[in-house]
Amino acid sequence: MIAQPSLGEIAREVKADRAKKKLENVPLYTNDNLPTVSEGVSVIGPPVSSGSSAPSPQANLATRQKMAYLRGKLSQLQQHLEMHQRELSVLQQQLGQGTMQYYPNPYDTLMQEYSRQNVNNLASEVNQKKQQISSDQQEIQSLQDELELDQARYGLLTQAPAAGNEKESQTDVPPGLKPGTPEFWQVRIQAASQQLETAKEGQSLAKNELSLLKLQQLRTLDPNVQSDLAVRISAKQGEVTAAAQSVEKAQEELERLQKEAKASSAKSN
Repeated sequence: MIAQPSLGEIAREVKADRAKKKLENVPLYTNDNLPTVSEGVSVIGPPVSSGSSAPSPQANLATRQKMAYLRGKLSQLQQHLEMHQRELSVLQQQLGQGTMQYYPNPYDTLMQEYSRQNVNNLASEVNQKKQQISSDQQEIQSLQDELELDQARYGLLTQAPAAGNEKESQTDVPPGLKPGTPEFWQVRIQAASQQLETAKEGQSLAKNELSLLKLQQLRTLDPNVQSDLAVRISAKQGEVTAAAQSVEKAQEELERLQKEAKASSAKSN
């Protein structure tokens, strides 16, 4: 069994080693003489420089405005994607029924059977709509990547602003535009115009979906299917009504912004 050295022997060896290295004058720090942080000594590392201070409130606000704007764009793109997918479904159903379409005018029926122009047009629209959906998906993915990058970069600053804060909740205005300027009103009016066009597109889509449901109801003899279609037709009629109200509301919002922009321009002049 190997004998372990005693504490006394270890202390003597350390003292002899210190004497050889001339460490007698090394200062000994205790709680009584330990320098404070203001004297340049820190137990956790060098003092924090002024350049690494937290972002200013203005920088935080600008970041939240940017994130709100990007989230607004993402929401719009997702709505457009959903609408375009529904439009594709309508076109595909219309294409499938193309050869069965009834025309009151016999001449139109002959032209349809001879040239199949309507079917060809629908096929072209289907391809265009598929390309539009692919473009929507690419834009959504690109914007989601940008949002995730900013989320990692800014952390909690990317959280949605509190409700009621108009400056932070205006998702139709990109950051950096000063309220009341001509550029500010131009962007807002353009966004309202796009919203109106989207509302009209949604109204037209709901009407087309309603027409398809009614056509299916006329062509089926199964009472169970007819009953199911009757329920769906009733719901779709309510959707058509709501879509018309959305168009009216979007039109009113556009007109309101145009009046405000005009009054702002007159006041500044």
